[in-house]
Amino acid sequence: MTNRKLQIIFVGFLFLCNLVLLGEDKKEGDKYFKSGVEKAKAGNYKEAVQDYTKSIDLDPTAEKYNSRGLVKDFLEDHRGAIQDYSKAIELKSDFGDAYYNRGIAKRDLKDYEGAVKDYSKAIELDPKDSKAYNNRGNVKCLLRDFRGAVQDYNKAIELDPKNPRAYNNRGLVRSDLQECKGAIEDYNKAIELDPKYAKPYYFRGLCKIKLGEKESGCLDLSKAGELGYDDAYDKIKELCQ
Repeated sequence: MTNRKLQIIFVGFLFLCNLVLLGEDKKEGDKYFKSGVEKAKAGNYKEAVQDYTKSIDLDPTAEKYNSRGLVKDFLEDHRGAIQDYSKAIELKSDFGDAYYNRGIAKRDLKDYEGAVKDYSKAIELDPKDSKAYNNRGNVKCLLRDFRGAVQDYNKAIELDPKNPRAYNNRGLVRSDLQECKGAIEDYNKAIELDPKYAKPYYFRGLCKIKLGEKESGCLDLSKAGELGYDDAYDKIKELCQ
């Protein structure tokens, strides 16, 4: 047998060995990943990060970086989370969830312009993502782009007409735009969809009081307090005595 043939056989053997080792790494990585998922579900976030890190060291994937980023967000390590989401995007450029999650982390760090860009990319990748429209609307509110926010809430409601939070959010913007009657319509819809959702009672109450409907408005504030919205009691002391 010639040296050339021996070399080919040896290289092939090494390749097969590497495949076996890679397969073992993937199995071990999957084991740590599953353990991380279970620990995250149980609220053991620090331990979940450790398991996700071991899994990534053995078999790095975009999904694993994204999962570790989510847990870091729960631990309020938003900068660390952004690093993980960015790595996930580097590995998988069309990973809409990673853009969406990075948008949330940027919002938490008050990088509102960056958050809008990430939500916009998530929407580009999945135009039917109602949550991305809703969240982009929230950030536009923080940037005082109220009319742009209304457009996003309109789209979120079109895509998911049973989301009470989108109606409540649009109501808030309408209140800021001095459109109290339209805001009340949105709060009514939010309450219809989720009668135990405290915020729309609170904000509807404020709108009613502003429109001169003090008795009904104060009852809404009281209901918001009953449902756990503690700010309502301060407003009752201020406006309903």
